[in-house]
Amino acid sequence: MAALRLAEAGIETLVLERGRRWDITPEGDTFATLGAPDHRSMWLRDTLISPGIEGLNIPVPRFTGVLDVVRAPTIDVYQGAGVGGGSLIYGCTLLQPPREAFLASLPNVDYDEMDRIYFPRARSVLGAATLPDDILATETYQFARTAFQHFANAGFAVEALPGGVDFDIVRAELRGDVAPAMIVGDYPLFGCNSGAKNSVDRNYLAQAEATGYCSVEPLCEVIHIASTHGGYAVVVDHLDDEGNAVATEVLICTSLFLAAGSIGTTKLLLDAQANGSLPRLRTGVGTLWGGNGDLLALRVGVGPTGAISGGPAPFGISVDGPTGPALLEASAGGVGSETFALVTLGMGIPDARGVLGLDPATGEITIDWPTDANNAALAGILPIHAALNEANPGSFGPVPLPNTLPTTFHPLGGASSVTDSYGRVLGHRNLFVIDGSNVPGSTGARNPALTITALAERAMERLLDDDLSS
Repeated sequence: MAALRLAEAGIETLVLERGRRWDITPEGDTFATLGAPDHRSMWLRDTLISPGIEGLNIPVPRFTGVLDVVRAPTIDVYQGAGVGGGSLIYGCTLLQPPREAFLASLPNVDYDEMDRIYFPRARSVLGAATLPDDILATETYQFARTAFQHFANAGFAVEALPGGVDFDIVRAELRGDVAPAMIVGDYPLFGCNSGAKNSVDRNYLAQAEATGYCSVEPLCEVIHIASTHGGYAVVVDHLDDEGNAVATEVLICTSLFLAAGSIGTTKLLLDAQANGSLPRLRTGVGTLWGGNGDLLALRVGVGPTGAISGGPAPFGISVDGPTGPALLEASAGGVGSETFALVTLGMGIPDARGVLGLDPATGEITIDWPTDANNAALAGILPIHAALNEANPGSFGPVPLPNTLPTTFHPLGGASSVTDSYGRVLGHRNLFVIDGSNVPGSTGARNPALTITALAERAMERLLDDDLSS
């Protein structure tokens, strides 16, 4: 988002991306698939990590793959690696949080302005649309029809979930004109081979590069940042396919935007704090971190749902409970394991915040996440589970498998204590945070992608007018 708006203003911009560029090929073989994971699946790991397969120890060659999993004693955090970042692996859902829940996390942001200007702007660029009826009626979306009926049977108002998907390409998949990806659930975690997913490398970044003012450099990992006289020094490792640093250079810029996500941006700030390279950085880096109240779950014995569930997540239900709002989505994505079962993703508002730190021995991020941190979120989600069980055949069980860690696909926070509501890092001119690290722990029981994008749109408009106009 920052790259596009800067480039449109005629400002020369360089985007440094630690991961690869994943251009969609005509053959539809850019990414690994959920059914056949390979070296492209994981970011610099020797074994496959994915919900539901813990303990199987499936080996994969070490490679600069698309899915990065950060492991902590009490939680696994999933994030993307590549040109397009987290949008390469996300579930495509683009939901706007309700007013009260939004303001609970972001009280200094004008919700009416967001609702009027920036949420619509973000939806437009990301291509948000709900599942069309002709696609819903096909065999691969039987799970969606089952989910809708189960939600309705329990007395819930069912919402069609907008997703960043090109449904004309989904229709091409159904006709057999392009490789099947979205229709067989091969779009989250490892990428979408048909190009049906409107990931930001296909909109914001592509438009930025088309201006001629923006360059994107893949396999360039920023390892240190420092203030200099009149700007910032950025230390960059150039990586080979296995993630080894083959060269290191120092780049100097007048303005620096941190957009490496909750984990990556916070890690850079923690490193700068530890070595004093941003001397006016305030205390609080790493605090107010959370996983958006995520709860992945499985309903079994629900009746026929189809061997494969096509994406994106089609329907959801939201409630306002005693601990705040909660959302339950019928999740898509599977390789034959979802017959007579439904996967759901719940979101609530966590009642505690984690803390990100930096291990002084390894330089790697640490996550202090209390085991009871999601209690309030669970208090909103679990009654929905109970209502669905009471009104329908089937019951909920745990996903991932028993004895595995809780999972979040939506890491948020870590930098909000040291920035203002537009992402300015306090005490440092022309240093900005423009990603989910600037959102403290929750986006109001809704998937964060739309909120992060809209906040970035809001920030860039103000920053271009007030900070970067000279």
